[in-house]
Amino acid sequence: MRIAVIDGGIEPVLCPNLLSEFDLYVQEDGRVIKRTESERILTDHGTVSARIICLYAPKAELCSLKVFDREKLQVSVSRLLAALAWCYQQKIPLIHMSLGSTLWMDYAPIRRIAARLVQNGQILVAAHSNNSIYTMPACFMGVLGVVTDKTYQKNEYHIVEAGWRQVQIQASSRHILVTEDGQPFETQVSNSYAAPVVTAKVHEILSDPEMDGKPVSAVYQKLAGQESNLFRMRPDFIEDAVLFHGKREGLWPELCFFSITERVDDPDSLVVAIDRNPYMPVVSIPSGSRETDGRVFRICQERCRLGFLYAGKAPVEFVNRDLLFWDEGQYCETFRHVGHKMEGVFPEDTARLLVEGEGCFSLQAAVKIQQEFQEHGYPCVIVSDYPYAYLYDMEYLPDDAETERFAMDMAALRQASVMIYCLKNKVRNKEPKYDLKVSVEKRVEMETAGAQIYLPEMQTHGEIKRVYQYVLSYEEKDYSNDEGLTQSFQSNP
Repeated sequence: MRIAVIDGGIEPVLCPNLLSEFDLYVQEDGRVIKRTESERILTDHGTVSARIICLYAPKAELCSLKVFDREKLQVSVSRLLAALAWCYQQKIPLIHMSLGSTLWMDYAPIRRIAARLVQNGQILVAAHSNNSIYTMPACFMGVLGVVTDKTYQKNEYHIVEAGWRQVQIQASSRHILVTEDGQPFETQVSNSYAAPVVTAKVHEILSDPEMDGKPVSAVYQKLAGQESNLFRMRPDFIEDAVLFHGKREGLWPELCFFSITERVDDPDSLVVAIDRNPYMPVVSIPSGSRETDGRVFRICQERCRLGFLYAGKAPVEFVNRDLLFWDEGQYCETFRHVGHKMEGVFPEDTARLLVEGEGCFSLQAAVKIQQEFQEHGYPCVIVSDYPYAYLYDMEYLPDDAETERFAMDMAALRQASVMIYCLKNKVRNKEPKYDLKVSVEKRVEMETAGAQIYLPEMQTHGEIKRVYQYVLSYEEKDYSNDEGLTQSFQSNP
């Protein structure tokens, strides 16, 4: 079975499992070509990761996708996306990444290709950052993220509950390899060299004919050796989805973070849509009828082959652990379980905006402002209590959470420079402290007055740019990431 190793390249002389025709190089323009001597391998990071895989999975056939051109092991996110796209097109069953991004601006494009790989039945194993910072794709729901346990040796690993780190698999990174002249050495303790243990074990699991066509959750159950839940705070696996929306109201599909392939409004049509493509995820919006919602839920449990999202609290018990499943009930329980990350303070220099207005107009404005900041390299998070806010790529405020404490946690988790509040329930949620208020209202053009920005409901792109510039100049602070997007991907040694 083939394993794609996305890294700094593999030295063929040290790793005979490398298929010569798949010793590849990912260019800056996204083209994947055969690696030549001019594309030198500058570090042993990829080679060591590959050798650990082969130590425990000696029959593995390796494909090498060299993405690093520097000894510092940094690369543009576009090159990483091109490598993942190549794996998708070639249908490589298992993808190994001893690297990841901790820049929140990279979330959307990485999530999109990762979700499509998961939907395509491909398994991603990814190392988490050694700095305990939210790492993509290791923290995604549907991806097998790995951290090291320095007390473990060889191919030992175990499964734990996912907390703020959003990773459940802990594995050994201490392995004995030999140098080119036959001298033994032990690998360093790092997440990079723990992830190959899990890749090797997944290779063993996928080699079983009975696992053919099984989704990542089924593989995870085998890996854990017991009933375990791959739940994460975000439903990252949703993409190209079937949307069940019986009421046809209360949701703004144009704001959804995922693409919608088909939209149905009755259970019979849902059955037809799922049977047409059982590996397509389903997003179900409550219809208001307990009977209908219960039927929809059972249809998804029985017929979906990948997973589904129920936009509310599950109407009946979820029992099929071989599926990815996300609902508000598990989400709220997760926050009650993990407690708070921050102790009463925002990260230094976090700009805070309050966006107010009618329904979809305030949500749309918040999304546009977020996109503007992120395009300029400022990680930006939206906290909202609007129904289905998690479907709009926002951090959903649970009913029993205190707004500012929750926002502090999210800002810390995402390493955010900008925090946007977009709140519906002003009675329950006391107005949080903010630097500027953006009022979205019926008006002809944008106006500003001190800490107040007045924005038309149908704002132009130019007006969103003016909001961005006004926020930056208001307190004359620098919230930028000095390294920029061209250095967003790093290995996790």
